[in-house]
Amino acid sequence: MASTTATQAILIRSARSDNPWVSFLVRRGGQFVLSVWVLVTAAFLMIHLVPGDPVRAALGLNAPAELVEAKRAALGLDQPLLVQYFHYIGGLFTGDMGSSMITSQPVSEIISTRLPATLQLALLAVLLVLLVSVPSASRWRWPPAAAGAEDSSSRSPPAP
Repeated sequence: MASTTATQAILIRSARSDNPWVSFLVRRGGQFVLSVWVLVTAAFLMIHLVPGDPVRAALGLNAPAELVEAKRAALGLDQPLLVQYFHYIGGLFTGDMGSSMITSQPVSEIISTRLPATLQLALLAVLLVLLVSVPSASRWRWPPAAAGAEDSSSRSPPAP
């Protein structure tokens, strides 16, 4: 009976908001959301602040003005920047990342076909880093143990 009461007390204490793990997770979750928002916004702004017209680059310099304007309207590039931003964010939340200007293929389809190779390369890179760094860290420590011994012996008082 006493152990049940103690267990209940522990569960009640851990469920309270002053639990350090809960505050840690909430803080890290907030940092994650903020970081993702900053990265997404930076990517959007970089696309729009780069000099040149992406439609003109895709269609060529000699493309007729009517075709360029039609393509800009189809891509939504004729709308204000804030409207484009909210369409961009909405598309990311719904999984609609638009279509490639070159192949007219959905971007999500392009990413899904190339994701397995990307994940294989990332896993191989992590394994290679671990295979090199772990053995070298255990062999070649910095500073060397001998340097620490010399340093402490030079500052110690002489023996009587």
